[in-house]
Amino acid sequence: VVVVLRPEKKDIPRILGSGDPWGIRLEYVETGPTRGPVETLDRAYERFRGASVALAFPDILMTCANPYGPLLKGLEKDGMESVLGLFPRTPRQFADPVLLEDGPEGSPGGRRGTSWPSGQLRRVREILPKNPVGGAGKDTPWCWGVAVWSPAMSEFIHEEVVKGDVPDWGGDWGLGHVLNRGVNAGLGTGAVVVSSDPFLDMGTPEGLAWAREGRRTPGDGPV
Repeated sequence: VVVVLRPEKKDIPRILGSGDPWGIRLEYVETGPTRGPVETLDRAYERFRGASVALAFPDILMTCANPYGPLLKGLEKDGMESVLGLFPRTPRQFADPVLLEDGPEGSPGGRRGTSWPSGQLRRVREILPKNPVGGAGKDTPWCWGVAVWSPAMSEFIHEEVVKGDVPDWGGDWGLGHVLNRGVNAGLGTGAVVVSSDPFLDMGTPEGLAWAREGRRTPGDGPV
């Protein structure tokens, strides 16, 4: 497991150590200021080059025990270069909405009121910028919180960082906008619902307060 962090975050390696208690090997990559999560991730490029990647954000809590199992299984499907783990969106959550292609039964694959069995892989049509419920993507109840991808997607992300293009969405270099460029470039991108509960983002003061109360989900229900 590779942890990418700022040099001043000395408390994290001190607390997590080598990973031995969990039967894993933890490595740390220190980085100075970057233009956003994409460039931060790319600082560890030489560590994961040529390997499949399972991405986790350090400030997200979730109730699902094994979100990566169905994602890795989806990555084995023909033509899949990345698979997103989807969670219900909530009115109080800022996250990247995910639009899905229509399902095989002809019903819209990413709109409210449609059924979609947990664990079923659907192809992603578009990943939208973070926004509150009611903005762009208001018809989809899904957002992504974890992801896995192939070496081909790692190379695509690295090439985007090397090119240094201005992000499509403005602001910092979020992973969603680069993954969406992959969709537009024809890299097969799928999605699987991994939880019936929204994830809790501890990266906000409100989310951190909830986490300190012992909560693992905002608890305000899906849209």
